[in-house]
Amino acid sequence: ENVHFEYNADAPVIQDISFNVAGGQTVAFVGPTGGGKTTLINLLCRLRDPSRGRILVNGIDIREYDPHEYRRLFGLVLQDLYLFPVSVMENLKVFREQVTDQSAMEAAKISGIHDTISQRSSGYDAILAERGSDLSYGQRQLLAFARALAVNPDILVLDEATSSVDPGTEQRIQRTLESLITGRTSIIVAHRLSTIRRAHQIFYIQDGQILERGSHDELMAQQGDYFKLVMRQTIHHHGTEVV
Repeated sequence: ENVHFEYNADAPVIQDISFNVAGGQTVAFVGPTGGGKTTLINLLCRLRDPSRGRILVNGIDIREYDPHEYRRLFGLVLQDLYLFPVSVMENLKVFREQVTDQSAMEAAKISGIHDTISQRSSGYDAILAERGSDLSYGQRQLLAFARALAVNPDILVLDEATSSVDPGTEQRIQRTLESLITGRTSIIVAHRLSTIRRAHQIFYIQDGQILERGSHDELMAQQGDYFKLVMRQTIHHHGTEVV
C-alpha cells in the first residue's frame, strides 16, 4: 500500500507501489533487470522495511507480526539455491521443527527428486557438498521446490531462475511448480512464459514502478511494454517457451 523504498534519498528503488493479492491467487512480476522485482520480494519477506507505506498480510501490517511466526507463513524458492553441507533430510527440513521425515519425503516424491536421493548409498542421510555442488542445477532446483513444499506454506515466494536445464528436468520443474502454486497464494518473479500465462495478475515493473497490470491475455491485447517483452525475449529452448 503506497510502498516506497530507497537505499539513498535521491535514488528511489520502489516508487509508490500498491497492489492486492487475494488468497489463493498467483501473481507474477516481470520486467527488465534492475526494475525492482527482487527488492519487492525482499520487502514482502521483511528482509528490509519500506521507507514509506506499508505491507499488510491478512489485513495486518507485517511489522506487527512476531518475526519468527511471520516467516513461518512463507515457502521460499530463490535464484540463489543455497544448500547446506549437511544431510539431504536436514536440507529439506531447513531446521524447521514442524517438518517431519515423512512430510519431507512426500514433498521430495511430489517434486520428482525422491528417486535421485534414493539412488545415493546413504539416501536421505547423504551429506551434500557445499552449496549442493555435487548435484546438477536441475536437481538443486527440484530439491529447493521440495524444501518449500515440505513446510506447506500459506504463501509461496518464487524468484524463478533462468538457468537452462534438460527437457526432462524442465518438465519435472514445471509439474512441481504447478503442484506448489495450485490453490496457494503465490508471488513469483517470473521468467518462464508457461508460469506467466497461468497467473491471475501480472505486474510489469520498470524503474521501481508498476507500468502495466492485468492477465497475460489482457496485457498482450494492450500491446504495451509487456507485449514487447514477450515478443523480444520469447525463445524456444527444447520446446519450452521462456520469457
